[in-house]
Amino acid sequence: MLISGDRIRLSSRELNQLSQLTQCSVSHLRTKTQLNSFVREQLANQPDSTPEEKLIHKMLESFLT
Repeated sequence: MLISGDRIRLSSRELNQLSQLTQCSVSHLRTKTQLNSFVREQLANQPDSTPEEKLIHKMLESFLT
């Protein structure tokens, strides 16, 4: 991830990983605020009762800036 002020640019690997984790389009994310809001919304909407779901939460949390 490249960061300049509030602007971000996710690498193709990061875009792919984030879209696979969330099953949502992430190409619209251009700022840290947008990314953090998106990740927090996804975390709030996804269960975390199984070990696999907890791992997904940890992976999503790694995108918080």
